[in-house]
Amino acid sequence: MSHTPRPRRTTYQAGPQEYAAVPQSPSKTLNQASGSRQYTRPPTRNTSVSSTQQNLGRGAIAAGVATGAIGGGYGPYSYHPDSRDAGVTNGTRFTSSPSEQSMLPPPEKQPVQNTSTVPQYIWDKDPDLDDALHNPDIRGRNDNSFTVFSARGWANAGALVILVVGLITLFAGYPVIYYYTHTQPKISGFNLGGINSTGQIPDLPGLPSLIDTTTPSSAYSRVGSDGKKYNLVFSDEFTTDGRTFYPGDDPFWEAGRAGYGATTEGMWPYTYDSCDLGTFPNQTAADGTPAAAATGSPGGGPLSYLPGQRLSACTCPGSDHPGPSVSDGRGVPEIDILEAQIDVSVFQGQVSQSFQCAPFNDQYQFNNASPATTIVNPDITSLNSYKGGTFQQAVSAVSYVDSANYNGQGYATYGYEWFFDQNNRQNGYITWYSGGVETWSITSASIGADPVSQISARLIPEEPMVRASLGILTTIV
Repeated sequence: MSHTPRPRRTTYQAGPQEYAAVPQSPSKTLNQASGSRQYTRPPTRNTSVSSTQQNLGRGAIAAGVATGAIGGGYGPYSYHPDSRDAGVTNGTRFTSSPSEQSMLPPPEKQPVQNTSTVPQYIWDKDPDLDDALHNPDIRGRNDNSFTVFSARGWANAGALVILVVGLITLFAGYPVIYYYTHTQPKISGFNLGGINSTGQIPDLPGLPSLIDTTTPSSAYSRVGSDGKKYNLVFSDEFTTDGRTFYPGDDPFWEAGRAGYGATTEGMWPYTYDSCDLGTFPNQTAADGTPAAAATGSPGGGPLSYLPGQRLSACTCPGSDHPGPSVSDGRGVPEIDILEAQIDVSVFQGQVSQSFQCAPFNDQYQFNNASPATTIVNPDITSLNSYKGGTFQQAVSAVSYVDSANYNGQGYATYGYEWFFDQNNRQNGYITWYSGGVETWSITSASIGADPVSQISARLIPEEPMVRASLGILTTIV
């Protein structure tokens, strides 16, 4: 039996630091004749050499591992390109399987080749099975299956066409289609319901309308005393059974006086846009002037107990004022359509139609002379003997009412016509109607300046307001 001599141990002499080239084809030797194997052992550690030699030995081992000369033929991922080049395959992506590796002798150790270039990596010579799928160059490939009769290709192209057409229709075609398929509303303007020439009239389904649906169309417009046509903006026929008017019950009306003391204090019934003594509490200056403020009432007492105008034309910039300018005086005067009473001297019903304002004239006496103030029919209408008190001045007249309009036997129409012009305030007026007939009128001259109480002219109201007083009294006092 032959014996293979053990290789002699040698000491590796390291040269200059250089790159080690990977062997192109590590070899393996299989002795078919004798059936014996030849093994090459890696360098072993020589404990008899110096520490310097030991370090050099470690460097040789590291270089052998890096080049594949040491350990390259072992393990499940061992590399044997010569088997692949020779057409030998094992059915896996690896060069040799673990079982095959155990049957193969270790490769012969190749001498380390020194090179100054970066070594070629082993995996550069071992492409993966799916590399062809990632190759952008299709020339020379036999899988070119393009055809214009591809059902899948036409389906893809058709889907893209549908998406593009749909997007164009959505953003460009839909607005055009909507414009030609929807007619313009009969009511044009801003906000819900539109706007007519006198203001907003929203028509919200399921909610009360500003114009009662039972109001006859003949009442939608009328010709005023100035010969101009006016359009209806609000109506209420009061024909719904069981209807109540307590706070929160009705969207338009509320029982009792409008508002509360904290909201009306300093607001009602001011209608003033001057910065003078008329805005002061009690219409009195700090020195107690004028004398009419202390003795100007009909009984010789104080003229006013009002706290002063809250939103006056004297408001300083930055102070509490809703605007549009702090120099604009604002307030809440009162126009009464009617207040019913009885003239007990003849036992006939009357209606008092009034304008209540502040600050006050001396003795609460407004200018009732013509043409500032007009009484249309003195037989029916006369100035009210009640002219006001310390909280309001009443510019008022009373008119007799037909007795047939009581106890549900008859009805009469009452109203007023109110006009103002901010650019020409002298043109403002209020005209009242009873039984559908004009009763009396006041103008801006009726409430002009008063040198005795030292106030400027009051204004015919320039802000919209609505108030209904439904009280029946024996006297207004």
